[in-house]
Amino acid sequence: MADRSSVKRPFEAHEDEGHASKRSSIASETVFRLLVDSKKVGSVIGKAGSVIKALREETGAKIKVLDAVVGCEDRVVLIAGIDDPSAPFSTAQEALFRTQQRLCDLEMKAPEGSDSIPSSVTTKMLVYGSQAGCLIGKGGEIIKMIREGSGASVRILSPDELPSCAEPNDRVVQLTGEVSNIRTCLQMISKQLRENPPRETRDQPQESAQATYRGGVPGGMHDPYGMQPQAPYHQQYHQQQQQQQQQQQQQQQ
Repeated sequence: MADRSSVKRPFEAHEDEGHASKRSSIASETVFRLLVDSKKVGSVIGKAGSVIKALREETGAKIKVLDAVVGCEDRVVLIAGIDDPSAPFSTAQEALFRTQQRLCDLEMKAPEGSDSIPSSVTTKMLVYGSQAGCLIGKGGEIIKMIREGSGASVRILSPDELPSCAEPNDRVVQLTGEVSNIRTCLQMISKQLRENPPRETRDQPQESAQATYRGGVPGGMHDPYGMQPQAPYHQQYHQQQQQQQQQQQQQQQ
């Protein structure tokens, strides 16, 4: 790892401006959305749901493959988890990395009838429109650093390339490169998204936030977990903590 110089790199300056403190000041739920080809989503689910069940148990995150949209080749894999600000990675990040690794393992297999193994893979994820800026940075400094630091190609696709399974204000982030580079790239991108929650849910008053949370998932997506988070993030966190403590006490009894 290169020595730190006296000149702060864009990520360091970004954190010094207070973005890291946003995450540590209020416990929140981190949400990621992977775009997966419908033909490959089975590798995330597994036989009788065995794979997705194992991923949930191993990471503690909520993982759901949302319903298919007619005419859309992609499916949305929604990953969410309560964030522990003191942990280097959130449960949602851990689940994101493991899910993406399974998809990469599938892509790196030689196609049927061929001995040629692909040299690169492509990963796509949805981000809220308000989060796109934290990946680009002033003058493109952040996205440039992500590209140079990971060795992967990173593109934020134009709005007219948005799949029909996405929300109108979403953007698609496309990563292309070797598997190891994609992993590093995903760590850098998820770090930025974790430290810069979407304004669509963070800055709204409770009444409008309830409308945005149609069914309990940011951005108005269908609720895959039966959650109804109509309270601010920190209230949701404490409510869930209390429920977990009550369950543990009941089990001990």
